[in-house]
Amino acid sequence: MSKAPRGGRRKAYYLFHRTVGTTTAFLGALVFFTGAVAVFGHELDHWASRDRTAPELASLGPGVLDRALATALAARDEAAPDSAASDDAADEETTGPSALIYAERPETLTFAFVVPGEETRDFVDVRVPEAPSAHVERATFGARAEANPRGTLESFFVRLHVSLLVEGKIGLLLTGLIALGLLLLLGTGLYVHWPRRKQLTKAPRRGVRQWLGDVHTLVGVWTLPFSFVLSVTGAFFSFAGAILIPVMIVVAFGADRARMEEVLRGDLPASESAAVASLDAIVRDAGTRAAGAELGRLRIEDWGGTSALVVTEFFDLDYSLRSARYAYGGRDGSFLGERPFIGARPSVGGTLISWVAGLHFGNLYGLATKLAWMVFGLLACLLASTGLGLWAVRNRRQAPREGLFAQALAGGTAGLPFATGLAILAWAAAQGGGTKTAMALAFFAALAVSVVVAARLPMRVALRGLLAAGAAALLAVPFAGAAVTGGSPFALGIEAGRVDVGFALLALLLGAAALRLPHLEGRTERDVMSFGETVEAAPAE
Repeated sequence: MSKAPRGGRRKAYYLFHRTVGTTTAFLGALVFFTGAVAVFGHELDHWASRDRTAPELASLGPGVLDRALATALAARDEAAPDSAASDDAADEETTGPSALIYAERPETLTFAFVVPGEETRDFVDVRVPEAPSAHVERATFGARAEANPRGTLESFFVRLHVSLLVEGKIGLLLTGLIALGLLLLLGTGLYVHWPRRKQLTKAPRRGVRQWLGDVHTLVGVWTLPFSFVLSVTGAFFSFAGAILIPVMIVVAFGADRARMEEVLRGDLPASESAAVASLDAIVRDAGTRAAGAELGRLRIEDWGGTSALVVTEFFDLDYSLRSARYAYGGRDGSFLGERPFIGARPSVGGTLISWVAGLHFGNLYGLATKLAWMVFGLLACLLASTGLGLWAVRNRRQAPREGLFAQALAGGTAGLPFATGLAILAWAAAQGGGTKTAMALAFFAALAVSVVVAARLPMRVALRGLLAAGAAALLAVPFAGAAVTGGSPFALGIEAGRVDVGFALLALLLGAAALRLPHLEGRTERDVMSFGETVEAAPAE
């Protein structure tokens, strides 16, 4: 790795890179690590509810969807008779309700009916396959998720990644600024530490400082495209949610969110036919077209009206290059074609946003890219950790406070697996209530412990302890999950067992890293024996 520059423009960029990198690298590592977990959110949700398998929409049996929809409509009208009137008042041309249909609990279909002008929905839970009864509740999607301790596992890591658990637009702005800071770090780091060709292929040298510098350069250069793409797309989604979409609603639609959704939905095909399509027939046809992908949701619009529409959405193909959302006429069940990610018909903007979503969520080619995104996300955390550790080594003598601060944050990045494992263990222990609070307390308490341990102990000792603690916590996760669900860990015949194996492999990797750290000691007097002990003098600046 190139030495710190002695003067001029490169020195200014170096100082900027070093100063901005302290907190930005730590927060960036937090976002990248939780993103590596959240990319498998769907699998985690199945893992957390392996004993409560929800029915697959495509395998419910003849007539089940149609009977369930009829039951849901009747229950909704009986519980809230003003809902139908509000549907008519919202749009003179729309005479029927719109809803999202999905399964999240055993023997239950959920119908989330839109309430015009409100963020709440009319949730109707219908028992299947007979569909004899239904339960109606008006709530938001967030409130529904909070009431399901099992579902908190996925939503916790997604929210931690998206907004660091900070509510509202402030959280989105925070992660957007972190993404911009990471872009600045990537640019200045590449300019200051431009590597020679041989540095990109040779093994890292011994000696803590030399090893840190070489690994920081190798990981930074080889993961540069990934880190750049994830930072750009992350900034786009954060600022779009916090600024762009709210401003667009006010400027272009007069603060009428319902009108914006109507425009994005496009003109629905009108029909004079009095028939109502069969959802079961639509699901069978869509399953054939999607080649066996898992049908996740049905979306009905203006059901029973002249512009009725049904859209099928597949979990396996969300945000992938094979993304499939098939539209059908709600009056006669005729196939209308594929529906894009945004809007009623293909467009340049919609295609661009689909690509941005696929690149950020790591599902362009299904499981293969999700695994790659997880690996690159973990490498991005290693980049942040080695950068902070290198700064701690270089400045421990000349700037003790700054060096100690960087050393503490480097330990915090190493403690992210420990914090993640502890949060999942807290999830398992708090199924009776307060699950989200327990997970947040466990996660941030583990991070705080990691920072304190790294600040008070030689870094080599702290790293070994934190990596070992992370390995132990993650190794305990499969057994905690099995205790909650009443099953057996590592049951390879089901998806949950494969998730257990993933936790175990990551634990073994952390354990191997903890054992390997002592071999990074230098063999000469000028090599650093451990972080925070003897430090080779940094180049003059």
